[in-house]
Amino acid sequence: MVLFSLQRITQKYFWRSGKKSVAYRITWKGQRQKKSGEIVFHSGRSLHIENDDYNFYGHRDFAVWHLDDGMGVYRIYRIFLYSPRRGAFVEHYSSCGDDFINIRVDRRRKALVSTYFREKVPTPCINRLGKY
Repeated sequence: MVLFSLQRITQKYFWRSGKKSVAYRITWKGQRQKKSGEIVFHSGRSLHIENDDYNFYGHRDFAVWHLDDGMGVYRIYRIFLYSPRRGAFVEHYSSCGDDFINIRVDRRRKALVSTYFREKVPTPCINRLGKY
């Protein structure tokens, strides 16, 4: 297992383009090696950041969510899993539908439960995220 600390996750807003981004910096424990990255979002809503182990492999991953652009009822998530092989975060996509909506971490089943709409009916989706 690679030991690292997720030192900082910050948000930026680009006034001219209206885009928002989330920047992160990783520092490996016992080393001076650092890696940074930035992810751009195309939503007019406020961004919120959460940390968790979303694929249950012992690494600290993160998610960024915002309210949907309609009535603001649903949380739309983007999940970023830490890849020790790449030394960076890799985005993971929902196995049902286009987005992760209103996720819930189910530690007993080691899965993320999200919502997708099947013929306009909210339906649960079980996502088991792999190792990267």
